[in-house]
Amino acid sequence: MRDILVGELSASEADELALALIGGEPLDRGTRAQAIARESGGNPYFIEELVRFSQAEVEAGSGGRREGAAGSRARAPDLTFDYLIEICVSRLPEAARRLLDLVAVSGVPIEVGAAYRAADLEKEGESALAVLRVAHLVRTRSTLGRNEIETYHDRIRNAVVAHLPAESLKECHHRLASALLATGRADPEMLATHYLGAGDADSAAEYAAAAAAKASEALAFDRAARLYRFALSLTVSPPPERAKLEIQLGDALANAGRGAEAAQAYLSAAKAAGPVLEIDLQRRAATWLYISGHIEDGARTLNTVLAKLDMKLPDTHRKALLSLIYRRAQIRLRGLRFEAHDETEIRGQDLLRIDTCWSVGVGMAIVDMVRGADFQARHLLLALRAGEPYRVARALALDVAYVAMGGNRSRARAERLILAAHALAERVNQPHAIGLTTLAEGSAAWLDGRWRDARILSEHAEEILRERCTKVDWEILVAQLLGLASMFFLGDVAALSHRLCSLLEEAEGRGTLLKAALLRIGFCSHVVWLAADDPQRARRELEAGFAAWTQEGFDYLHLWARGARTDISLYSGEVPAVSERVGVARRAFARALDRFVQAGFVRGLDSRGRRRLAAAAETGDPGERTALLRGAERHAKSIIRERTHWGDPLALLLRAGVAATRGDTSRAVPLLESAEAGLGAADMALHAAAARRRRGELIGGEAGHGLVAAADAWMTGQSIKNPERMTAMLAPGRWRSAKA
Repeated sequence: MRDILVGELSASEADELALALIGGEPLDRGTRAQAIARESGGNPYFIEELVRFSQAEVEAGSGGRREGAAGSRARAPDLTFDYLIEICVSRLPEAARRLLDLVAVSGVPIEVGAAYRAADLEKEGESALAVLRVAHLVRTRSTLGRNEIETYHDRIRNAVVAHLPAESLKECHHRLASALLATGRADPEMLATHYLGAGDADSAAEYAAAAAAKASEALAFDRAARLYRFALSLTVSPPPERAKLEIQLGDALANAGRGAEAAQAYLSAAKAAGPVLEIDLQRRAATWLYISGHIEDGARTLNTVLAKLDMKLPDTHRKALLSLIYRRAQIRLRGLRFEAHDETEIRGQDLLRIDTCWSVGVGMAIVDMVRGADFQARHLLLALRAGEPYRVARALALDVAYVAMGGNRSRARAERLILAAHALAERVNQPHAIGLTTLAEGSAAWLDGRWRDARILSEHAEEILRERCTKVDWEILVAQLLGLASMFFLGDVAALSHRLCSLLEEAEGRGTLLKAALLRIGFCSHVVWLAADDPQRARRELEAGFAAWTQEGFDYLHLWARGARTDISLYSGEVPAVSERVGVARRAFARALDRFVQAGFVRGLDSRGRRRLAAAAETGDPGERTALLRGAERHAKSIIRERTHWGDPLALLLRAGVAATRGDTSRAVPLLESAEAGLGAADMALHAAAARRRRGELIGGEAGHGLVAAADAWMTGQSIKNPERMTAMLAPGRWRSAKA
């Protein structure tokens, strides 16, 4: 014997089944069949029961409790499923009816023994259950060695509960709560539900909080947050106890990636907290506001915290830079040695200052890197002075990321910090310290142009953080963004496209403003839409990112956006503006920010050089063309001065474009050969393919066509629909074969 699953029937199938079951030739046979099919909702079981019941009623007359029904024949068109259940229940023995009421009110499968106990049927339970099973009102099942009972269908449960008087319903909930509690295995959420149904809000709140804690332990953070909110909606506890629940709610929301909501929970809890805890909760709120993209709210909250700790952000960019230079000098002079202390041996105020500096370093990482770097240097100094090992490891890891922004200029110091951070993270054996240090090493690799290492390390860091840590939304985001940017430079556009779309969907689903904005504006995401040959989509995504970005002023995202707009224009065959204007008030900051990160500086020079090449190729004014090409050469020269292994071939590609636009093919071809070799050595396969394609265009003939075809085939393999336009973006200029 085997089970055959029968799904919901269509309207015509339900009519056909009802007609077949009714049989005979009564005058209203078709009408009754249609009414039954409609009421059944296509459920074969309901059709059978409604047919059986209607036939019995037609033959015997109604004996139900509905007013006016006794002594009259049931009219099939008036027959409803709820009425059927009402009649069936009214004919049950008292014990069976009591058991059914409790099973229905339970709402979920309940252990048979607990159901008997709730119904006071320890001795009569089996016979009552047998009656209900024969009537097809309940069914039993075995789950993990436990026998459970439930209503046969949700509509049966709903119908039974709907006919219970309010006091009877409360009594059922009370009996169920008591019986479940007596088993010693009750789910706290079920207890909370039943105590609430019984009118005991205090007990419901207590068990809702316990259920929330259990959900958090199981990493079900969205469920935990829902339960904490449920508990808070019920409790009238004193403010300190309520604040404890709000802190737990904030933790659950933070772990669920809902930073803005977590911040509000922390701020609410801070109102009833003591002086030190109040500041710490405000600090946590500021951190999560920054991380979730609510920059202005985060800044206001952070300034409140800093004022209470007698700390402040530097007023100007120049002061921040001077403060950073001073503090990094202090670190070099004192070294990284420290005397280890347990955090219980350190003043709470000192720990709070350390943690606040961490929050500033994290929050300012995208918004204001110079101020972020300054507070990170303070963070490291304070952590070394206090000597709590985990906080020192955390400070070392974050310092790696900031110091490595100098690229090859700070490579040696970054490597020393990485070694120290890894050694300490392994010693304290703290997953967050290990994951953060791995992430910092990946960031340092990316900033040094080692894209393959960066991708591997960022993916490994994300794995550690996701599987072994909590409240690490920001760290995971950074790992994901590093991975995306690494994919672009490696030329793995197919993987970039797949990854970006899934991350965007996740960010939008959780309402994470910062993540969605970063994914749309920065980290080479626009290349995904250009690879799909959809420059208009690329523009829309970029503008959508800025529409959700509330930060005023000029920040690092504006640098990413400036490069993205250039790429989109070049791909579209438009001539971008040679220079993008920045307001006078922001100009000094923008220039300093442009140079603060060497990788960003090199990319910016390359972008500006490509803009000038495109403009030179289009202008009909010889003097203007000469000036534009000289500008592109200056940018290439500036890139060479940075002495990066990946920037040098980009400079060669610019110089090749200058030569080709001047018509000097004999100079352009060897420059392209050198650029292609250098780009290949730097693992920049997409750029190398663009150089190969341009070389094929200049050489011409069969050999040239072969190079173009090879480049196109490689790009097509990376899901790039229009290799010609992608090449125009990466290597603009006027490229004409000498054989043409």
